[in-house]
Amino acid sequence: MEPGEHTIEMIYMPRGLYLGILVSIISWALFIAGTLYNTNKKTAKKSVKNNNDTIDLKENI
Repeated sequence: MEPGEHTIEMIYMPRGLYLGILVSIISWALFIAGTLYNTNKKTAKKSVKNNNDTIDLKENI
């Protein structure tokens, strides 16, 4: 190296960084999908009985 000003750039990239990010994204997507599926499933099963007629709440929303 010659005398004078020099720039040193240090980069550290853990091996599992991209794999960890991918697993986290997939986990969040599955969690959200499962929550939405479970919420829609419960809403579809709810009904109100009114004078022996069953009214589906999902249609009235």
